Amino acid sequence: MRCFFLLSFIMININTAHASGIFNNNPDQAEKKQETSELPANSGLPEPVKQNVVQITGTVRLVGNEPFTELVITGNITAQESGNPVTWHISIDERYKLHNLQQRTVTVKGEESIIELTFASGIPAGIRRELRNISIISIE
Repeated sequence: MRCFFLLSFIMININTAHASGIFNNNPDQAEKKQETSELPANSGLPEPVKQNVVQITGTVRLVGNEPFTELVITGNITAQESGNPVTWHISIDERYKLHNLQQRTVTVKGEESIIELTFASGIPAGIRRELRNISIISIE
């Protein structure tokens, strides 16, 4: 009985190795397999719906838990749909400009990208505002 289980285990491993191409002697097929395993250009991230140039006054804050913290500006205006203050996420490339200004009120100008988020079930999850190409106008 032990021999049967051992042989079954070995046969399953050999079949798996053949299916994955470990024992592939044809280099042309190996190259084709590598070409198809690349990630698509858009890795499933939603595309921005609108892009505007905006001027924002708000407080710079660091949100999230390490190692996934994000720098945001919480504006002095409220969103019409929720009544909560509007938050703009700062792109990773622009963080260095505002990192030393945490908990201070700043006025910045930049390109706003609005991204509509959805859950996996297709239900809308809200919107995300991101700022790029930021220039600091004033610091209070």
